[in-house]
Amino acid sequence: MISPLPYTSKLEMAFTLTIRMAALAILAITGVRTLRPTVTVAYPAALKPASAGLVAFGLTEPQRREIFAVLATEELASRQKIRENNNWDGHPWSQEDDRGWQERTTVRELAAKHKISLSQVYLVLDQGIRLRWPAADGKPLVATVPPIELRHQ
Repeated sequence: MISPLPYTSKLEMAFTLTIRMAALAILAITGVRTLRPTVTVAYPAALKPASAGLVAFGLTEPQRREIFAVLATEELASRQKIRENNNWDGHPWSQEDDRGWQERTTVRELAAKHKISLSQVYLVLDQGIRLRWPAADGKPLVATVPPIELRHQ
């Protein structure tokens, strides 16, 4: 007569059931640990839009102007440095792209110094450009970028 269970002994059956239960427990724990952060995360409050004189992006206007002044000074210095050291004859859009890449270092430093996000720093830069806040030379920053020119061989 064939046994209804494919186990050869009660010990083997108990061992197999224990392994299956342990695997299910591990699977359940892993599932809970994986899914819990996605459903219980507390999102930060939305940043309020910029308005003159009031707190915007979590910063007062003097704080925003200070951050903008640092970014504007750095941008003017970077543009001057690129003009002086343009020995590789790069296209204007490529030079601007390189300057923007280097600007990220300053943005990271400002974000760390003021304990704010990178997005907040870029929002302050955007606000300063839109409201035409003066840079170190007394003029507003240039709000346009050079058009892309395809490289020809």
